Amino acid sequence: LMANGGEWTEHLSWWFIRKEACTAPENRNDAGFGTEAESLLKTFAHVDGAEDCYGAALLSPSGEYVDAVAVEGTDPWSIFARQDAYTAKYIDPEGFAIDFQVDETKSLIDASNGVTTSGGLYLAGERYRICKCQEQKVFSRQSEETLSRSVKLTLACGKGKGMYIAKTAGMTVVALWKGDSDINGGNCRYYLYKFLQQMLVDGYIDSLNG
Repeated sequence: LMANGGEWTEHLSWWFIRKEACTAPENRNDAGFGTEAESLLKTFAHVDGAEDCYGAALLSPSGEYVDAVAVEGTDPWSIFARQDAYTAKYIDPEGFAIDFQVDETKSLIDASNGVTTSGGLYLAGERYRICKCQEQKVFSRQSEETLSRSVKLTLACGKGKGMYIAKTAGMTVVALWKGDSDINGGNCRYYLYKFLQQMLVDGYIDSLNG
């Protein structure tokens, strides 16, 4: 596991990279976004290069990176937190190449609000398009009490891959997948839900300070 050694590294790894908590038999059919009875974990059918989640990052409410993790052999900071703006090219409908400035962190923050930055959403030098942005709910039952919070959930897609961005009052979480949008993307969404559910139980979903 490659990570930056931050205080959230083990937690992010547990849910998104090792997926140990999510794949336990008793958790396979737990609730999902927007409902208390939706099953999200799909059949484990993989093709070469497919990953249910190959990287995840946690950002503060102001959009600063707190921590990030990635699969073995990948430096998470080669995916996330590209701080310097750079020039990219866009081919317009008439076939002309247009140069524009890319600020990946800003485009990610904008995407967490469902807004497409001029030029598009970029991460690790690759362009994504925002496919969907919805207000969802995270639920957790504690004894006789049911906790819930609103989450702004954004799906952004690239060629054969995508990302889910979840924004709450206290954090923004990014989770990346490769492969089939229904199977691998669906599983990534499930892991994201389970992570946020735990954050709700632990009292961090509204503030990283707990």
